[in-house]
Amino acid sequence: MSVEKKRSRSWNFVLYPDDPSHASALDFIRSNYQYVLICHDKDVDADGNLKKAHYHVIVKFAQARWNSSVAEELGITPNYMQPTGSWDNSARYLLHDG
Repeated sequence: MSVEKKRSRSWNFVLYPDDPSHASALDFIRSNYQYVLICHDKDVDADGNLKKAHYHVIVKFAQARWNSSVAEELGITPNYMQPTGSWDNSARYLLHDG
């Protein structure tokens, strides 16, 4: 299944620190992008089981960028990212606020 090509100035990511390509992407984001992130390591699924630790990341660019271009630069696949509709709403989600 291919991921639809999209373009945006802001992107949401879900990255897993136990995946080496995601760990590298997190390092690159921290060094090169304007971002906010949080590690969700206490989330539980509907059955009450602890979910695998993961990072939610929001990245903002000065110009709109294609998901394929950003994913290639990070060394991940585009299915781990989606355009951000609202920076503020995404940031509130990171904190499970509302």
